[in-house]
Amino acid sequence: MQRMELKFDENICRKWLVGDLISFAHESREYRKVCYDFEGDNLDYKYTFKTRPILDMRLMQAGIRLADLLNKIFI
Repeated sequence: MQRMELKFDENICRKWLVGDLISFAHESREYRKVCYDFEGDNLDYKYTFKTRPILDMRLMQAGIRLADLLNKIFI
């Protein structure tokens, strides 16, 4: 099992909370250029090495944004 290699920084997390669903979707669209840059069915080590930091960051962003939404709903 691998773990995410991101360092937690409150200032960056606060920046991730700025925006709305549309702006978050536009972020994803920008990463599409990198994440879908492969040929055929070959997702080799180079592809994984290139895209893993983006995947880790997007998962952390999603978690931070979900936590913020739940706090707004239940607190």
